[in-house]
Amino acid sequence: MAPSVITYEEAKEIIGVLPSVAPRPNATNLRVLSEHLEQKVQTILAPQQSPEYGFLGMVQPTAIYALRTNVPWIDWEDPGAHPAAAPTAAEQTNIKTLYDANKAVYDTQQNVCRAINNALNEAIPNAFRKPAGNQMGTRVYTVRDSPREILDGLRAKYGICSPNEKTANNQRFDQQWDPNEPIESLFEHLEEAYIFSILAKPPFTLEQLIDKVIIAIQRTGLYRL
Repeated sequence: MAPSVITYEEAKEIIGVLPSVAPRPNATNLRVLSEHLEQKVQTILAPQQSPEYGFLGMVQPTAIYALRTNVPWIDWEDPGAHPAAAPTAAEQTNIKTLYDANKAVYDTQQNVCRAINNALNEAIPNAFRKPAGNQMGTRVYTVRDSPREILDGLRAKYGICSPNEKTANNQRFDQQWDPNEPIESLFEHLEEAYIFSILAKPPFTLEQLIDKVIIAIQRTGLYRL
């Protein structure tokens, strides 16, 4: 039995309206848009590509997605317009069954991609959706465009963090942990600072991250590590 197809309308409803980056994209509003979109697409099931994270890999930067899972996101291949021919009825039935399953996965992927890109068309002002090669006009994102590459391109061009933002992130990375708070709060703010550094560059190393956890715990005087 072929998987059920998530329609464009269903994907559009789940994604909803994305936070706008008007009047101009910058590191802060692109991060808000990305985080909002990432939360939404994780709720759309993608059992063949990512049973745990849904369509997150379609939009999240590759380096950050790799922190969650060692299974990279791979776009499902188009199975074609129709199943291949077979010499016998039994073989044709098997081929048709496989084709229907692959087509359902592919159609869902395309519907989700189209819904994401249409939402990005609304969230990103026309002036910042330019065709490649400095051509004139406004680019309209379609199902042929990768949402992850769209967002990566916007971050590279408009998402350079200011010195103040980098300083604030460094301070967050050095923030002391209040032992009255659950230790998960320490892990959360260090993780946020670590991910921010990957986007803002230069990234913190995993060794630095582990060291910050140990230092934060040692500073409380409650534990000896």
